[in-house]
Amino acid sequence: MRPALRTVMLVAAVLSALLTLLGVTTNASADPVARGVDITPPAIGTCHDLTYDEAWKPSDTDPAVDCSTSHTTVTVKVVTFAKTPDWSDGDALYRRYDAACHRGILDLFAGKAKALQASAYGLWIFFPTKAQRDAGAKWIRCDAALTAGETLAPLPTDGAPTLDALPLDDGVARCRRSKSSDYFATACSKAHSYRATEILKYPSATYPGLRRMKAWANRKCYARLGRSFGYYEWPTRAHWAVGLRYSLCFKTTTS
Repeated sequence: MRPALRTVMLVAAVLSALLTLLGVTTNASADPVARGVDITPPAIGTCHDLTYDEAWKPSDTDPAVDCSTSHTTVTVKVVTFAKTPDWSDGDALYRRYDAACHRGILDLFAGKAKALQASAYGLWIFFPTKAQRDAGAKWIRCDAALTAGETLAPLPTDGAPTLDALPLDDGVARCRRSKSSDYFATACSKAHSYRATEILKYPSATYPGLRRMKAWANRKCYARLGRSFGYYEWPTRAHWAVGLRYSLCFKTTTS
């Protein structure tokens, strides 16, 4: 049995690398106007036309685009801080934005937690640039995007993205890529090694704790899929608290 991959919708696995790239320095006393640096927090609902590689960068330096034109991400949450955070403390930052950003993406899809967790939609996190942090920026931007292999799929230009009733179309349904791609999520229309085929809900309104949740999901997935069981995901306590309470069982595929 392969070890499971924690479902943190793409961000947790690269947080340390992002913080290293950020180059932690702050200068709260700098005058952003005098420096010509805009530290205005981004706005929820703004759209961005990013490539897959650009989305992996710690900061986005491109301006927002009109949502009626081609774009690949939409901002679902902006976490703001009352005072400048310690940008070097990855764990503390993660605790501040993780649940809030997942609440934002759940709101985007009108609370459809089951469909969202069964989809290849995920979160991409952007920090202020070094110049913005030096000028006193105190925010983190959370974008939703649909991953399709090593690309971001175009989002609708006639309104916010939506999710249909289950089962989802392969262009949206959640699969995972091969080990060479670190098992990253992808729409099932692209090459993948694992497909989410079972969606389970723990039989309690109270979070059972991480160990019990994982053991329950593992046992249930194996009972459902047998030897074809290849992967599973489970909700963390933070995700459970915002309404993302489903576990997923992934069947090994050859697609």
